Amino acid sequence: MRAEQDAVRLAGEREAALAETGAATGRLQILSAASARLAGTLEVDELLRILGDVVLNGFGEGLVVALDERILDDTRGSGMRIAYTHDAGLSARLTDLPLEVDHFGSRRAVVGDLIGALDGEPLAERPALALPLRSRGRLLGAAVVIDAVEGALDRRVLVELAARAGVALDNALLFGAERRLAITLQRSLQPTALPKLPGIELAARYLPGAGGSDVGGDVYLGHELEDGRLLLVIGDVMGHGPQAAARMGQLRAVLAAYAYEGDPPDRVLAHVSARAPALLDLPMATALAGIYDPGSRCFTFALAGHLPPLVAPVHGAPEIVAATPGPPLGSGVSDYERHSLQLPEAATLVLYTDGLIEDRKRSIDVGLELLRGALVDVELAPEAVCDQILISLAREAGAEDDIALLVMRHLA
Repeated sequence: MRAEQDAVRLAGEREAALAETGAATGRLQILSAASARLAGTLEVDELLRILGDVVLNGFGEGLVVALDERILDDTRGSGMRIAYTHDAGLSARLTDLPLEVDHFGSRRAVVGDLIGALDGEPLAERPALALPLRSRGRLLGAAVVIDAVEGALDRRVLVELAARAGVALDNALLFGAERRLAITLQRSLQPTALPKLPGIELAARYLPGAGGSDVGGDVYLGHELEDGRLLLVIGDVMGHGPQAAARMGQLRAVLAAYAYEGDPPDRVLAHVSARAPALLDLPMATALAGIYDPGSRCFTFALAGHLPPLVAPVHGAPEIVAATPGPPLGSGVSDYERHSLQLPEAATLVLYTDGLIEDRKRSIDVGLELLRGALVDVELAPEAVCDQILISLAREAGAEDDIALLVMRHLA
């Protein structure tokens, strides 16, 4: 009889051990999948949503995340501010609530009790687990799990999840800071104003890349030369981040300097290409350099690995100019072909970078046809043309890559 009881007890223990092992395996799989998702984004809002999804999937009934004000908006504040809640109603009730962080791991980690946090009930009266979000020895904030699970294994998973979320959050914040720096630098290096010549209208757009990619090195320039002609430049420097933005500014300045010396566009590109490694630390770039003569209505240009311009007459079909690009700048080539075209009265000239027409879902040929289709019988001022192009190509909110767009119309 005793042997039978021992056998039953041992069988029960084995089943319990297997169940515990299975539960542990399942929780570790959840943690592994969550870690991959957290590591796969550099957007703070998306990262916090992922954290909320994981917590609400069996680890708690709600989540409130408070982050240091200094990392949210670069202020000098020293408190915490709500950055995420699991429902919109709760978020509205917590708006502008002053927070401080003290005893992590206790129920009162976020002081102020988050009054009225959930259905009018103070959070301090609800079972809650507060977890620090830390990275590189720095406290970024706290994740408060409402009605958190009680099991030791689940608690360990939550602690590890918060640790990994802290690292991912720090990476996202660093990425955001670098991106803001690059965008500020790039915009500061772009022309503050386009020139105003009699009868000539100019407009430009620059949109930094979206989709999580860093800012790139797209550049445009419109500048009146001393003899009354107009220098038009558009290009794309290889690379991303502040370094690409700085190289973009250097390239713009050097191109303008050579054009001021009176060189035609093909010689301007040749000079820059031959001297790019020494003068600009430029690995590779594409560019269109052109000079427009208002008296003859002639646009002379050269291409260094760049897409040719588009001309849209007032009545008729827009056409991509038949001009074969030469090698990109930085390739060591010192000979580029010179192209010329006569611009009909009131016709629209469009210069652009490849981010406008191409992405992973759209080939260059498809993008070019969409661009042509957007300008059939166009009778708009360049500012409106820019807007129409961006809307027609679904680029008004940007694209994966940077976009630069330069549009000119000569009426007189």
